[in-house]
Amino acid sequence: GAWSEKVQGEVKVGCRLLPIPERNVEEKELVLGGGLGVPWRDLLDDQSHLKVRQCFYVSSDTCSAAIYRSTEDRTIILAFRGTCEPRDLITDVSIAQSDWVGHQDEKVHSGFKLSLSSISRRLKGLILDAAEGDISSWRLVVTGHSLGGALAVLMTRDLADNGLLVQGLREEGDEGGFLGLFKKKLPQGPQPLELQCYTYGSPRVGNAEFCDSFDALVPSKISSCYRVVNGQDIVPRMPRTVNALVASVGYDHCGKTVLVGDGEPWIEGVSEGKCPVRDGDMLTSPFLEGNVAGDILDAIKSGVEKNSTGLSDKLDGIISNVSGRVQSATPLELASLAGIDVKYAQRELALLEGFVKGDGISHHMEPNYHEALLKSKPGDEDCNGGNGGNGEEEAEI
Repeated sequence: GAWSEKVQGEVKVGCRLLPIPERNVEEKELVLGGGLGVPWRDLLDDQSHLKVRQCFYVSSDTCSAAIYRSTEDRTIILAFRGTCEPRDLITDVSIAQSDWVGHQDEKVHSGFKLSLSSISRRLKGLILDAAEGDISSWRLVVTGHSLGGALAVLMTRDLADNGLLVQGLREEGDEGGFLGLFKKKLPQGPQPLELQCYTYGSPRVGNAEFCDSFDALVPSKISSCYRVVNGQDIVPRMPRTVNALVASVGYDHCGKTVLVGDGEPWIEGVSEGKCPVRDGDMLTSPFLEGNVAGDILDAIKSGVEKNSTGLSDKLDGIISNVSGRVQSATPLELASLAGIDVKYAQRELALLEGFVKGDGISHHMEPNYHEALLKSKPGDEDCNGGNGGNGEEEAEI
């Protein structure tokens, strides 16, 4: 109601205007890109045809991100900065995991989650500001290189799960309740018209359960997700799955792999073969066709079934075929006798060789990604590719 008491006494307030001293804009600390060393505010100066302008830059002790906007295309880009400080390496190399709250059995990299938690709430508020309060008619693209790519994946999943609710990442206890009972239903924020994720040289983020749930959200809540890998870049092949007596820590990738380098890119789900960046299974049956033991078994069966005049001829044929197969076997093929998958062993050897030669590190650098993308020219079948993709979506990679 209205104030009914009689006002007594008086208050005097003195104000003084203090002019803000002029400061040359060049004196402000420049935020440099991780690899190219170009100030973030200048990154798009030579790309004026994109009609994209930087709106905000947010930074914490562990990560940074910029928000760009195109009012003409109604597109907002959230770009996470990659590994560029020594402290970022500590975040990158650890393998400890924590729960992705609200989803049973789903685990994510603890360091990446902690880094994103430091700025996620602020980023959501600024994205809504960039969308002028209504994100439902805007396309939101989340991207990043290296550490930034890992943060982009987690941010995309959080937005798909919870929408643009201005809060940090969900934590245990947010739903309240007692002994798992009487939990409240948490609110959902607004969703963008489209939500897309593109990462470059991103390390693995979570376990198989997390990645399966992420991929299941495509295309219902996440329009598309691609992770671009340059040649022998070692970072997207890390962290590795660790199986120990005490505990098992598993890591996998979300989204589709796009392997770039010289020539035409390899696109998961469109190009032939299995993803060369995923670990795959180390163990296999020694008796599969193509393995040494399998080929020896086939040689024996073929020799026994061969129409010949005598047992001696059959034995000579079997011995000759078996001897020839063993002598032609490479050291990696001989590993199949112990149940080691040959293709798995070849990938591991190539990974080690790339690291020793330096390609595993050099291929991870931002300038090399830029060069590899310029060299990669998708064919017509890639640009019109499978699994619901369309030419426009593929071309944006």
